[in-house]
Amino acid sequence: MKTLTLFCLLALLTLAADTTIVGKVVGVHDDGTLTLRTEDETLKVRLSGIDTLELGQPFGNNAKQALSAVAFGKTASIKSSGKDRYGRTLGYIFIEDQAINTMMVRMGMAWWYRRYDKTEE
Repeated sequence: MKTLTLFCLLALLTLAADTTIVGKVVGVHDDGTLTLRTEDETLKVRLSGIDTLELGQPFGNNAKQALSAVAFGKTASIKSSGKDRYGRTLGYIFIEDQAINTMMVRMGMAWWYRRYDKTEE
């Protein structure tokens, strides 16, 4: 629980410096990635600071379904910290003021992954 609390605090402390993007979630993929459509563009967004299962792994489909249940078709605010090496936008996703990254960890569908948590840079 301490680790999750630390993760949440670090994320909130750095969000003020990040870019905010608002759009509708039009696709959900495996490994914590979703597609967001804004007024100007369509972006692939990777949930920062967490690691989820791939579709080919046990419970990978469950993780995708959980992300779909909370995000698909909804308007989301993305606090972006840049792009990853694959060109995806990295970010913390908020839907109705709920932090989806943290929610996925709390539901047991993802792990906080220090290596990819941009709040510690």
